[in-house]
Amino acid sequence: MSERTMKLGHLPVLTWNRLRLNSGRTESVPAEGVTVLHGGFDNLPAGVTHTLLDNAEASEYIRRYAVKQPQEAVVAGKVPAYHPQAFATGLGAEFENYLDSMDCGADLIQVQPGMLALVPVIWGAMPAENERALTGQIIHLGKGAQLTLIQLIIPRERLSGGTTVHRDGGEEGAGRFLGMMTRVILEEGAHLHLVNVQILGSDSVFLYDAGSSQEKGSGLMVTSLQLGGREVFNGMHADLSGEGAEFDDHTGYMALLDHKLDMTVTCTQRGPATRSEIIYDGVLSGTAKKDLKYTIDFRKGSKGASGNERENVLMLSEEAENRSMPVILCEEEDIDGRHGATIGRPDRDTLFYMQSRGISKDAAIRMLTKARIDAVAQRIGEPKIAELIGHFTEEAFENGSVEFTVS
Repeated sequence: MSERTMKLGHLPVLTWNRLRLNSGRTESVPAEGVTVLHGGFDNLPAGVTHTLLDNAEASEYIRRYAVKQPQEAVVAGKVPAYHPQAFATGLGAEFENYLDSMDCGADLIQVQPGMLALVPVIWGAMPAENERALTGQIIHLGKGAQLTLIQLIIPRERLSGGTTVHRDGGEEGAGRFLGMMTRVILEEGAHLHLVNVQILGSDSVFLYDAGSSQEKGSGLMVTSLQLGGREVFNGMHADLSGEGAEFDDHTGYMALLDHKLDMTVTCTQRGPATRSEIIYDGVLSGTAKKDLKYTIDFRKGSKGASGNERENVLMLSEEAENRSMPVILCEEEDIDGRHGATIGRPDRDTLFYMQSRGISKDAAIRMLTKARIDAVAQRIGEPKIAELIGHFTEEAFENGSVEFTVS
């Protein structure tokens, strides 16, 4: 079955490219034999509706609600690295065009104005072994509405009692591919908690693309856990056009063995007094490679805006590769933009203290790793989802996928 090469996760502007972090690249996108996943939104709360849109209907809907400001020819004094989309997403135009060429369409979830959906909506993408699938969602919250949407990306076998093999992937996940795009429209005062939990197997490829358009006083809270997959691309672009709009992204991840993880997040803050918080917590082991490109872009008119980027990486192997590209762009004077990072091996003093209390080194490493993941998972608030995450993490230790090799 033929594959195609694709550039994904572009930075908003070109940088010095010695590290080759201006964009990611994959050769694992299927050119044929792809199925489209729809539905799975049963028992929706009152005031929440589901409609299936074909490709033309989805494109027209997105154009109608895209940010209305004209696209800039120059961003923060630099020429953009690529032509912007009408509705920006993290992985970019090439992935969007690919989904369109495959007639992906979209599941439209609408929440009526003023409706507070107290029960989370859980949507599962469960690709079967060797399946190659695409799926798309448009989430539209009316004025003052609230919703929690949990996207659970899980092998179909796991729900029927099968096991996920981390180390070699031979028992499941061979050739599995899932490409997914989620676009969020938040009207004035609307708030969405978007949860994405991915626990695919070792031979799986997962491409997740998301974007938001946010009006005055709206809030998007993103909780993402990227725990499995041989090759994962995770992209997010938040566009805060309305005054006081907020974006809060806390992502946790594990990259193990020889896996590849590429993450791109951009927050474009156009409106005054907008706020962004971007936190990434993760663990690297084996010969895994992880790239993170995160940008806060303060546009002209964002007076009084604030943004914070923070990254914490636990390196369990001297052979693992960590690359990060934090960027803050600014066209406004009265803003507050900050960045911080903690990247390193487990602290020797901490390990010594734990061992002096009767905790073995292996148990201590397990505790430190789980603490990184649990800090993100606790935001979800669903015990069954937390149980799945806990089982997946434990399996990674039990079968040797988490390798502690630093001296």
